[in-house]
Amino acid sequence: MRSYSKLKLIFPYSCYFVGRLISIPLAALFTPAKIILATSIGCLTSTLILCFYGTSQTWALFLSTGIMGLCLCFHFGSAINWLNSKTEKSTNISFIYMGANLSSLCYPPLVSKLFDLDPNFVSYLAVSSVVSLILCFCCMIVLAKKLK
Repeated sequence: MRSYSKLKLIFPYSCYFVGRLISIPLAALFTPAKIILATSIGCLTSTLILCFYGTSQTWALFLSTGIMGLCLCFHFGSAINWLNSKTEKSTNISFIYMGANLSSLCYPPLVSKLFDLDPNFVSYLAVSSVVSLILCFCCMIVLAKKLK
């Protein structure tokens, strides 16, 4: 059996790098909200491919990690841009960034416990995380429009 370990390591990061290169011109063409929603749908597509085919098909593993790397690179910069456009310039928003990063601390222990039960549960967690991301961002867009 051939080992794809180096390719599995390089491929998502190379897609992430390509995404960072194309994100700069795309940020001038589209609003941050459109970029975040489009790339969130791309992340959802990649996690669904991983969930349904990733454990049995090698092509699905590479395709889903590549799409995820390509779509995920847009989120941080677009989220900062969107948040800065919705808040006052004098507002200290560092607590928002710190809180968003602190919430990701729960994933490593949760993933290890789920992996002990069944490795497929990790894919289900990824799908549920992306769906909750899309729902939270849609609620934030609605709230921002109502507060204007």
